[in-house]
Amino acid sequence: MATKLIYKTKVDYGEFSTKYSLRLYKGCGHGCRYCYVRRMFRKKYSDWIKAEPYLPKNEYMKQLEKDVEKINPNDGVLISFTTDCYQPIEMKLRYMPEILKLFNEYDVRTVILTKSSNVLRDLDLLSRMSNVAVGITITTTDITEKRRWEPHSPGPRVRIATVKQLYNHNIPVWISVEPILDDTWPYIVLRTKDYAQYYIFGKLNYFRTYTTAEWIVIGHEIKRLCKDYGLKYYIKPPLSELMKSAIVY
Repeated sequence: MATKLIYKTKVDYGEFSTKYSLRLYKGCGHGCRYCYVRRMFRKKYSDWIKAEPYLPKNEYMKQLEKDVEKINPNDGVLISFTTDCYQPIEMKLRYMPEILKLFNEYDVRTVILTKSSNVLRDLDLLSRMSNVAVGITITTTDITEKRRWEPHSPGPRVRIATVKQLYNHNIPVWISVEPILDDTWPYIVLRTKDYAQYYIFGKLNYFRTYTTAEWIVIGHEIKRLCKDYGLKYYIKPPLSELMKSAIVY
């Protein structure tokens, strides 16, 4: 029996939330140290970074079209929750161009989330889609911290430049500042606010980088900064829940 590639998800990205997510690669070559998906699948780090597709491309695309025909295209599909669709292996295997063509044909509301500038390879396809938005994850502007937590992913300058290129090609772009790794998050906002439509903020879980009180302060600072610049934003639980538990004056 073929693997169902489109599945229901409860992943919360505010205005860019979707009813569905897409299985694409098993594992992720970016090798982020904080990745909870690897722990969810109980994979060793060395195995997880050796990503592979769920199915051979021909079989994958046949199954994907069957899945697409069964959903309401307006409900939206996130690419992807459990991996990065533009990780290094994608540049060789090239699944995404075929996926984007299919989604465009069926007018599927498409939400992409990636850390990689490799998304720019598909600018022409993305520019022709009427129902797409691209999210770029930027967790720090400190290259040392980036190397510590996200050793095989593009650096912050490359990601910010990617945001600008998407904007310049009239592709709706949003920023995921999740997880917040350090105190450089305001600089992420300030360097992208003229290009991004929306911001998602989330705390780092499973690692103790800040105390509960410090996370609460960060959450209220996020609110103040975004309101000062008139930016649309969403603070994800559990950070938003922590903020409700205390009042910061």
